[in-house]
Amino acid sequence: MQRFTGTWKLVSWESRDAQGSISYPFGREIIGYIMYGADGYMSVVIAKKNRIPFVSKDFFGGSQAEKANAYETYLSYCGLYRVQDNIVTHNCEINLYPNWSGVSQERFYKFYTNRLELSTAPFFTDGKEQTHHLIWEKAKIMG
Repeated sequence: MQRFTGTWKLVSWESRDAQGSISYPFGREIIGYIMYGADGYMSVVIAKKNRIPFVSKDFFGGSQAEKANAYETYLSYCGLYRVQDNIVTHNCEINLYPNWSGVSQERFYKFYTNRLELSTAPFFTDGKEQTHHLIWEKAKIMG
């Protein structure tokens, strides 16, 4: 668990189907962070870069189309995590995708020097079964 502890910045996110096709769920221009605390809690946020702002300045405002676009270009969840063998399990207490709130998500992991790769077992996204591969780099404080 200690090797996970800290903040990691997203480098890339690829989705791969059984035929070997690669896609980029939020495009190649993305931003994200995953944080693993020594206390056993984790949090992740990922967004498409340069998201379209709402016309309304009301925090809870926005048209249905603006809200749909915001949902389609952002994800986040948090909860407890545990590490066992080559799997880190994220126990999603809160999730932007309501179907995963209260659900555990297993991620296969590999460490490389200052990088962490997290990948999923196949599941349905965009109408087809895919695996997802995310590369994270240990975040550095900019001075």
